[in-house]
Amino acid sequence: MKMIKLFKKAVVTIISIIFAVSAFTVTSYATVPTATVMRERINSAKASPQFREGTIYDQYKCPRCVSEPYYAAQCYGFSVALADYLFGGDECTHKWPTHRNIDLLCVGNIVRINNDTHSIVITDINGDTITYVDGNGKNDLKIHWDHTISRSALAGKMTYIRSNPQNELFSLDVTSLPVPVPTPVPVPISDGSTYIINSVSNGKPLNCLVWDINDVADFTKVNTYDRYEGDPAQRFTIESYNGAYNLKTQKDGYLVNIMSRYNSGAQAIAYNRNKDIESWIFTSCGSGYAIVLNSNPTMALTVGPDGNVTLQPYTGSSNQQWTFEAV
Repeated sequence: MKMIKLFKKAVVTIISIIFAVSAFTVTSYATVPTATVMRERINSAKASPQFREGTIYDQYKCPRCVSEPYYAAQCYGFSVALADYLFGGDECTHKWPTHRNIDLLCVGNIVRINNDTHSIVITDINGDTITYVDGNGKNDLKIHWDHTISRSALAGKMTYIRSNPQNELFSLDVTSLPVPVPTPVPVPISDGSTYIINSVSNGKPLNCLVWDINDVADFTKVNTYDRYEGDPAQRFTIESYNGAYNLKTQKDGYLVNIMSRYNSGAQAIAYNRNKDIESWIFTSCGSGYAIVLNSNPTMALTVGPDGNVTLQPYTGSSNQQWTFEAV
């Protein structure tokens, strides 16, 4: 009996040592980092004794939850701890909101997968390739970096995404600004009037795609789609704003925006909050006009082969040309 008690005491001591090794001190960051700063923090985490490859990480204790302590263990404990390291701030990482829209996946997101049994942290996104890190992925409590998976495969495994609500980093790749910057020109439109905005490349109008009600409620995706007469999702009111223009959809009054100003490939959306990057300027090119970002006029709304609209470096090609049809 005495040997059993000694054995139990030894086990408790070992577990306590593991938890102590996993103790976490949060670094406070005032703002969401840029792609360049996020890359630096990820590399810093990979090199740290706490998060380096093969390190055992078993339990996270939230440094902010004092009156009601919060603990998370194994894969989720590691994921929350790493996300806290990357973002810091005053908000509890484990209280970030969740959604299920793979198109809104960002670097630094915690993704719950495999029927809600495992957690990973997204460390980079490059086109269709997602890079991530996890803890206890091999049932060994160890941290393993630089896994890759396709976006479609991750979507098939995903239970939900937990995301910092201010994070809009869709990639760590920062595109150099192309030269020259297009020159804004007057466009034959009337302030306050409504238009169908047609793509020169595929002949289809700009369109707000309705997402599932369980996804992020204040976003709709922007694409081009087959024309439907009278559809408010394909009608946009042009409103002057700080020397530029807002594009307001008649469907819900949202403004055309993008998910991140830092990199090309950012998804065009209609968004219900006011931000400087919701304003656009126009430049004449080819058979129409380019719609370029006011805060960075080297980037333009661009139609992809599938009709999706993203932000890409301005080239003046046909998939960046639009015509304005008054309605």
